[in-house]
Amino acid sequence: MNYFKFIVVLIFIIFCKSLISKADFTLGLAGSYSTPYTAGLSSTFNFSPRYSVPGAALLFSMPVKNKSHELELGLLYIPRGFSDGYSNVVATYIQFDLIYRFWLGGEKNWALQAGGYYAGGVDIKLDGNKILFSDYGLKSSDFGISAGFVYNIKLNNNSSIVIDNRVSYSVVSTAATSGQDFWYLNITNIIGYRFNFDKEDIKK
Repeated sequence: MNYFKFIVVLIFIIFCKSLISKADFTLGLAGSYSTPYTAGLSSTFNFSPRYSVPGAALLFSMPVKNKSHELELGLLYIPRGFSDGYSNVVATYIQFDLIYRFWLGGEKNWALQAGGYYAGGVDIKLDGNKILFSDYGLKSSDFGISAGFVYNIKLNNNSSIVIDNRVSYSVVSTAATSGQDFWYLNITNIIGYRFNFDKEDIKK
């Protein structure tokens, strides 16, 4: 049985090494410009967007079919800021993105992308004071669809600076109260360093 476990672990390590050698990684800052859309709430609320303090992004990109197509898994720590007319609100989420990307041309300078996301709430603050999501009438989770474009500034054969712009929208209301609705429209900007461990690229 121990030999079997050893073989399974060895195969898993070889598989992960193969993935890492083909994948690109991006480490960067992520800022969000959030606009809430509501229904069933008091008309005295006047929601408006506020650009939040940048969070962080870790992106894992794998080629699909050929190098012009990519599937990307993203992990974002992203504060969403907005005003409700009375208080400044910052709701912080851990967000998981699944993105399909198509690079335009062979140089990988520009790309179009689309996909979806799931976000789990970390905390929410009103004018800097921490409260519960339920205290503000919100669920702590959100998921939706996104689309956008990427501009890639190549540094060498295995690294670049990435400017990633995404627009996302909640597909299900995040309001915790029956008869009320609350959706997010987010513009997310990611600036990061993209790199890989492909030795063939490094040798070029």
